[in-house]
Amino acid sequence: MNDTFLIENRIWKYRNIKGFKQKEVAFLIGQDTPSQVSRYERGLVIPKLEKLVKLCYVLDIKIELLYPQLMKKWHQEAENKKEQLRKL
Repeated sequence: MNDTFLIENRIWKYRNIKGFKQKEVAFLIGQDTPSQVSRYERGLVIPKLEKLVKLCYVLDIKIELLYPQLMKKWHQEAENKKEQLRKL
């Protein structure tokens, strides 16, 4: 897979800070296999909302710290849309 399609995140960093193994995080967020947590960490997929919220609780971290670039991008997109709406 081309690196340009990977989703930058810091899940691995915060999982290691908390001392969790992938299989432990998988169990704590209700994921069937640790391989899915690996896919999250490698940036291949973004967890669905329920898993993402659980991940934030388990790691005791805000989503902005797990996905800083993505959150910045989405914030900017929302601000652009609000500006477009004001001009209508």
